[in-house]
Amino acid sequence: MVTKDGKNIYYNNQGRDGMDVVKIPFDPSSWKPWTQRDQPQHNFGHLVEQEGRPSVLNNLQQQHYETKRYHRWKG
Repeated sequence: MVTKDGKNIYYNNQGRDGMDVVKIPFDPSSWKPWTQRDQPQHNFGHLVEQEGRPSVLNNLQQQHYETKRYHRWKG
């Protein structure tokens, strides 16, 4: 959430001890532009090539599971 004066952002940060509320300066001028190489496949593509089976996920069997309501008392 951006503060009313537009100077800070508050957000929840997940840490090893749980959630913490964090405050950081809101400065859009320091943001880096998004580029095509920032897409997720560029983070792990080299690992897929290293394994030598780049199409392994294309051959998975499709399995459908029944959906049903979750009951807290039974769960």
